[in-house]
Amino acid sequence: MTILSVLLIVLAASSGVHAMEPESAAFSNIVDHTGTISLPQNYRNQWSHIGSWLVADPKAPGYGFHDVYMQPDACSEYYRKSTSSRMAQ
Repeated sequence: MTILSVLLIVLAASSGVHAMEPESAAFSNIVDHTGTISLPQNYRNQWSHIGSWLVADPKAPGYGFHDVYMQPDACSEYYRKSTSSRMAQ
């Protein structure tokens, strides 16, 4: 997995649910004090896969497959907010 994929996972997973937390608290369980990103061992089984894409040009930045995963809490919160906003219309 590329760094870009991991960063996108982090950004997608933390949007919404952690918006009220200080940045250090929002990412403290996956980013250490040096900025090294590590994911839970079973993230593919526990997190929702929300999309993939391919940068096919080997000379392009970000070459390769990119997968985006969302934390379970973030996914639940997004679903709750999106369905409640549709109900209000």
